[in-house]
Amino acid sequence: MATPQQKAQCVIWLVETNSVTTVQRYFRREYGGNVPDPKSIRKWLQQFKETGSVLKGKSPGRPTVSAENVERIRASCSCSPKKSLVRRSLQLGLPRSIVYDVVRKRLKLHAYKIQLVHEIKSNDKGLKLDFAVDILNRIDDSEDFLNNVMFTDESTFHVNGVVNRHNCRIWGSQKPQEIVQYQRDSPKVNVWCGLMNDRIVGPFIFAEKTITGDIYCDMLELYVFPQVDDIEAEKGLVIFQQDGAPPHYKQCVP
Repeated sequence: MATPQQKAQCVIWLVETNSVTTVQRYFRREYGGNVPDPKSIRKWLQQFKETGSVLKGKSPGRPTVSAENVERIRASCSCSPKKSLVRRSLQLGLPRSIVYDVVRKRLKLHAYKIQLVHEIKSNDKGLKLDFAVDILNRIDDSEDFLNNVMFTDESTFHVNGVVNRHNCRIWGSQKPQEIVQYQRDSPKVNVWCGLMNDRIVGPFIFAEKTITGDIYCDMLELYVFPQVDDIEAEKGLVIFQQDGAPPHYKQCVP
């Protein structure tokens, strides 16, 4: 989190350069990591214009939570530790902010999840740095660069209720020994989607259970590229992004 001094410096830089990207680059050079996002930088400037300060005003505070509601939240977490805070607050009839404060500050519970990470090889850091520098240069050269990028991906949705570990949280005071039995070859559908700054392309639902290079190529040629042509006629060159999934290495895929 940025300090008040860092926020003030970002406001000065933004007034001088009128470029959020330049402010981020100055911040990285001056302070190192934890570069603030564009939304935060603009918010600090707006706050300075309205109040003359980048410091937050004192909050009147949230209403006191009754002991009865604390016990209701405790019982809910004990009975259903996997339930999300949004669903829990709806079922208890309490604001999400109140439930969150009680869970974290009063009950001292934490959200645990399983973490899966990619293997980092010796030359990966250099390649990532080169890529980051290249992208920053492209952004500086063209204000529309990010607006013309189409970020794409595929995802598999199981119809038997298999959980997504990224979104699953288990609230408790200690890390639970929780496992989920995996059903082999469970029913599923594969979905592709493309996202741009002002539109969604798709979703496209594959009829096949397994996406091969040929299937992926057919989807691009028959479904995606005609829409890309229309977008390029409207806003210029579209930069098509895809990850390194095996079907994407098919020779027919550009």
